Amino acid sequence: STMWKLVKQSNKPCQPQVPSLCEPGELHFEKKTANILVTHFGKYNNFDLSNDIISLRNQTVHSFIDGKIVKEISLAVDVDLLNGPITYEELDSAINSFGSKITAGPDEVSYLVLRQLPDSGKRFLLKILNTSWSNSAIPQIWKHAFIRPLLKNGCIKSDVNSWRPISITSSLCKILEKIINARLMWFMEKNNLH
Repeated sequence: STMWKLVKQSNKPCQPQVPSLCEPGELHFEKKTANILVTHFGKYNNFDLSNDIISLRNQTVHSFIDGKIVKEISLAVDVDLLNGPITYEELDSAINSFGSKITAGPDEVSYLVLRQLPDSGKRFLLKILNTSWSNSAIPQIWKHAFIRPLLKNGCIKSDVNSWRPISITSSLCKILEKIINARLMWFMEKNNLH
């Protein structure tokens, strides 16, 4: 059926097309190429987001407002909306904002499948996202990403400096990020915090 064709298409693994990187006079095979890219990309990334930082979301927002902004009733309501449960409309909007050809991440959930979910499936997904949101807990799989090297425009393929890393993260995590981003943008624009 059409649905199974879509599922099969969307679950194809990401196969980056990376030529062998060369140092003068040397040809590298896949494992050595991967190690070269990991070492190179690792020089520029030392980001560590601890669970303590993630779990302080509510406290951080409230302390910012208490310390930096004149207290207003409408602002307190905005903060409650900012931190409130995710709505079905927010979820639906986030799912539909992604194209169907975006590669699935480590969770192996494709956007094409998410867009085809029936109402009951979206409501179940909403429960998962709200549990994560209300408990300030992110499933371990959402913290992982596939790193795909992407050749910079006009650069030499055999030079390690010609490549930049692209993170392919979990689809469900991206949906949650999209919802949080929309809320933060709304809050900042409404309260002139930009």
